[in-house]
Amino acid sequence: MEAGSAALELRPLRVTEVVDRAARLYARNALAVWKIVIPLLLVVEAIFTLIDLSALPAGSFVQNGQLYAPAGSATGSYNAAVLIEAVVLGLVVLQVINGALVRVYSDTFLGRKPDSEEAVKFALRHLVGLVAIGVLVALAVVLGLLAVIVGAIYLWVMLSVSFAAYVVEGKRGFAALGRSQDLVRGRWWATFGALLLVAIIVGIASVGLPAILAALESGSNPLSPTAYVILLRLANLIVYAIAGPLSAAVTVTIYFDLRVRKEAFDLQQLGERLGITGAAPAAAATPAVPRSWPPAEPAAAPAPAPAPAADSPGGGVPPASTPSGEDPFGTGYT
Repeated sequence: MEAGSAALELRPLRVTEVVDRAARLYARNALAVWKIVIPLLLVVEAIFTLIDLSALPAGSFVQNGQLYAPAGSATGSYNAAVLIEAVVLGLVVLQVINGALVRVYSDTFLGRKPDSEEAVKFALRHLVGLVAIGVLVALAVVLGLLAVIVGAIYLWVMLSVSFAAYVVEGKRGFAALGRSQDLVRGRWWATFGALLLVAIIVGIASVGLPAILAALESGSNPLSPTAYVILLRLANLIVYAIAGPLSAAVTVTIYFDLRVRKEAFDLQQLGERLGITGAAPAAAATPAVPRSWPPAEPAAAPAPAPAPAADSPGGGVPPASTPSGEDPFGTGYT
């Protein structure tokens, strides 16, 4: 930010405030994000369920909410299936979902109507890039974990907005990781606090539903192994369908907040909604949205305003056409 913008007052965002705003962003886009998450997870979990049941050792049983195999039975196939499913889910499926969710939330922040179908197509077109960033982030965290737990946590926070940098700015691979570090640097503790709070919320949901599943199994009415596997997969789907979009909303909220604070990104339209008071300086530069995203409007569509399009060289984000007093970004920020 140039020296002329030094008079701009930045109000620090509290951790709970970031999560609260992300929750409102999630709530306002719940239908759009669930149209992405639920169908994809239904298909994937159905496939995984069939694989698990086919690999389940004969004579398996459920006791005290846990699945057991008879002593001496071969469990290698089942364990291998579970491991492969975890890798595919974590490195491929969830990357597609996260990419699509970041696209939906970013469209909302940029004043465009979210399109679930287009978001999924975007994520599939960029599957290799999304998976590459996911692998790089995972490797960095593992290396940090091998060094020391603190190192893993530090890298987790520093790389937390890598996906947003890829989806919004087109940064690829290590460039996305470097962009995330540049944005988070100087705001590590605030970013960590928001990520930790949402991680606790997700953790509670992740533990709670399986606990309910375990409670359904009792000594007098034990679940069959088939019913247990199906219900466990269903519990996993519900947990991510509820908690996953919240995590993505927090990431996108943090990303745009950091860009506003460090780069005066679209300061006139986004500033007040992200904790900034005061008018934007006339000389403040507004970084352009990359030409490749968002997609250009159809040629036949009339321009709603004389302002340059968001994907034109040097253009800013077009003002949202919403009634006075209504939040154009659908986030509930006032």
